[in-house]
Amino acid sequence: MRSSSRRLSGWWRLIVFASVSCGGSTATPTPAGSGAVACASSRQSCDGVCVDLQTDPRNCGECDVACPEGDVCTSGACALFCGGGATKCGNQCVDLRDDPSHCGACEASCGPNAACVNAQCALLAGEDATSPLPRGDASPDANGANTANTEADAAHPEADAAQPETDARAGDAGGGGADASCPAMCGTACVDTAIDVANCGACSSPCAAGSVCTNGMCAATSSNWNTFGHDAQHSGENPDETGVPPPSDSWSVPVFTSGLSPAVAENGRVFVTGQSSFNTDAPLVALSASDGSPLWTYNFGSVFSVGHPSVANGAVYVQTVGSSENCYLWSFDAATGNTLWTAGFPSQWVNFWAPMTYGSTVYINGGEYGGLYGFNAADGAQIFFNGSIGQYDSWSPAYFGGAVYSFVDGTFQANDPATGTAVWSTSIPWNWTGYSMNTSPAFSSSMAYVISPPNLVAVDPSTRTVAWSANGSFSGTPAVADGVVYATNGGSLVARDAASGDLLWTFVGDQSLSYPPAVANGYVYVSSANSVYAVQISTHQQVWTAPGGGWVTLAAGRLLVAGADGTLRGFVLSTP
Repeated sequence: MRSSSRRLSGWWRLIVFASVSCGGSTATPTPAGSGAVACASSRQSCDGVCVDLQTDPRNCGECDVACPEGDVCTSGACALFCGGGATKCGNQCVDLRDDPSHCGACEASCGPNAACVNAQCALLAGEDATSPLPRGDASPDANGANTANTEADAAHPEADAAQPETDARAGDAGGGGADASCPAMCGTACVDTAIDVANCGACSSPCAAGSVCTNGMCAATSSNWNTFGHDAQHSGENPDETGVPPPSDSWSVPVFTSGLSPAVAENGRVFVTGQSSFNTDAPLVALSASDGSPLWTYNFGSVFSVGHPSVANGAVYVQTVGSSENCYLWSFDAATGNTLWTAGFPSQWVNFWAPMTYGSTVYINGGEYGGLYGFNAADGAQIFFNGSIGQYDSWSPAYFGGAVYSFVDGTFQANDPATGTAVWSTSIPWNWTGYSMNTSPAFSSSMAYVISPPNLVAVDPSTRTVAWSANGSFSGTPAVADGVVYATNGGSLVARDAASGDLLWTFVGDQSLSYPPAVANGYVYVSSANSVYAVQISTHQQVWTAPGGGWVTLAAGRLLVAGADGTLRGFVLSTP
């Protein structure tokens, strides 16, 4: 079945949600200092910016009432934001897994001469020879498992008695030993000095802003992942990433109550959004790529959807659809979380993928009946709107060879980046599966690749024709690197020659692979909902796997996995 490029007033959505359209009369918040503006009923003008006093941490409850750094605004009151696996206990964030004053539960103290290990109290080594701290190696092996050495220790207790110094780490400030489950004690906190950005290599040795801590050393990162598929071409390859599997360490952060968007990263900071359902608070969260520690958060309040983020030149961009006439493109300062500007636009009850930034323009999907927008990246001023693109969501524009490309409703189209005007288009056969595309084009240096269900199709922009097509059960978005295009087909990963389409090899994993693959430094990473895999390209063999699947991102020496369970997992890639 082939659908029309427009749906009459989005009738099927409006029957259920009668007032969800982001109408063209929506007031657009303007930069601070521009005076009062007309705001939607759920918002108030504070210094010329339309804000939600219930969720804005810089105007919490009242204009100009800012929450302390790191706090969030919830229901008009400031509250702690506890990320990095932390839990709120009173007025502080603690890690119940290793805090001796809150071990396993708030106010559950271990008492003197004891540590909290894996949420259980244990005497410090040397305090009581009959009750040593538990020992274990928590580093993942080649298969991604956490291999505990408790059996070996039980079999050879004399080794521990003869060499107690192996449990003590130089520089431990806690005065007691620490095992592999608790690499180091800094004061009363159990930290991993190999990746802890505030205690890198030793206690109280913080890294500079924007740096990451790897193997106990601070370093600036040159490996970013700015938007969906890494770059404006959505290639899915990060050519600057030098890390390789297996990981040497890992961290995980519960970010949201349900699924996450694909993470993006720039200058050591990671940005991710929660994928909200109707009337659910959903945040944009910034974390350290080093260890997942929270940097800042912005809670959009009760909205229909928060789109995928992108980051470019120190600004984070994300689209939101509110409950009634408040659809916005947001720009945030990547370092502080301050709102730089917001721009209103009409749309309907949709889910947005990542904005795409090229030069000084931010390109997005939007419009009451679909379309392509261009906004000025500096101030959010609208540059153009092209309403000829069909009313579908879950896609992102791509830039290649002087044109902005869209693939919507079976039409692959090149648009003028300055005016948005369609330059040329070609039709690609596809099977209609709904009004969500769930795919975007990916470009190599000379070719475009699109998944037009059920096929993988290569388009030559120079001839404006289809170069080849591979039949199958393809889904998602492909990745392309070094003359090979990678895509998920019927739950497996396939590698095809980018020029001819010939099948090169297949990796089955758990036979449920579904997320777009990502490529870096000779490895392709791919995921199902339950597991993530690293496959060596030269051998086509799996070299590592771990539980917990989702969208994969490669940046700052980390493999980031944004899970459907709301947890962001960071795996510290090894130095080759």
